[in-house]
Amino acid sequence: MKPYASIIAILLVLSSSVAFAERLSVSSETANIRSGPGTNHDILWKVEKYHPIFIIKKTDVWYHFRDFEADEGWIHKSLVNKTP
Repeated sequence: MKPYASIIAILLVLSSSVAFAERLSVSSETANIRSGPGTNHDILWKVEKYHPIFIIKKTDVWYHFRDFEADEGWIHKSLVNKTP
């Protein structure tokens, strides 16, 4: 019985971190998604206005995020806002 309790506890912790991820959306007409936090990092792809993202990590001015397709990248905080 204990192994099952441990597995359930781990699953609850993992799912709670996803459930409480901050949701934002892109506020500019287009935004570059980068491989790291800075303009010196490669552009992976571009997204359009209102593209929803879920924050994984924040630095001073950059957000590491995951989107609805489970793609990850970095975006400057000036290019996003709270999802209404």
